[in-house]
Amino acid sequence: MKTAGKLIAVVLAVGFVLGSALSTSAQTFYLNPIPEARPTFGLRFMHVSLDGDLELSTFSGTYDFYVDIPTSEAVGFRLSLPYSKIGYEYYASREISESALGNAYIGMHLTSHLSERTKSVFSMGLHLPTASEDDDDQEAAFLGLLANFHQARRVLTNAWIIYANMAWRMESLEGGIFGLEIGPEVWIPEGDIDADAELLFHYGFSGGAGTRHFAFLAELMGLFVATEDIEDFGDRFEHHLAFGVGVRNCTVRPSLWYQIPLHDDMRDAINGVIGLQVEVSMPEYGP
Repeated sequence: MKTAGKLIAVVLAVGFVLGSALSTSAQTFYLNPIPEARPTFGLRFMHVSLDGDLELSTFSGTYDFYVDIPTSEAVGFRLSLPYSKIGYEYYASREISESALGNAYIGMHLTSHLSERTKSVFSMGLHLPTASEDDDDQEAAFLGLLANFHQARRVLTNAWIIYANMAWRMESLEGGIFGLEIGPEVWIPEGDIDADAELLFHYGFSGGAGTRHFAFLAELMGLFVATEDIEDFGDRFEHHLAFGVGVRNCTVRPSLWYQIPLHDDMRDAINGVIGLQVEVSMPEYGP
């Protein structure tokens, strides 16, 4: 993991070198971010540690390429494209390397300023069925699911996914950061797939503390399956906890976190997930 350590150090250094005094809110790891008045683009990488002897390559994991484009102070659009990659040595004689695209997302968001330090954001969009169906790519796609199960819609094949979310974010004068979000997602199989549509709800809570240049955050994420035929009600839920630090009030904002599963079924598969995000805020429109 020396390569990963060097990469993290370089990203943090770049964040400070290119930093400038921008007024930006605390970034998030998995919960929806608060949109800005500036165009923003970023890359998020999640490297999963499997529970077993299999050693994945440093850059195995799942990626999100995304861009936020504001059209006014209240309205904006978000585009994202997931990508997963897996690499490992097979019986010390052969290297396995696979990659797979996920479901592209296009959506819009409406931001309301409830008070000087409290905002709400309503988001709604559609995940297109662009996830790879090739049998040779399924190991990579499954790794993408393990690395970010809370957002399983990113890698689900043969389905259109309608997504909605309502989020609230508040930061106190003392630097306390609080967040809450909840919303439905409807998984609709493509026409030639013999399966029923499914309704799920995602939700999350965040809390932490912020200084001028850093935000220290913890996020609890949950996913609830409402319609699938599951005997044990408790098995309808899956929860994960993430905690880490992010740079803010800079043009380039790196974040680093660690995510752990809270349910035995997922803990049997993975130890945890290291996440790294780099976000860049562009200049404002106009002269």
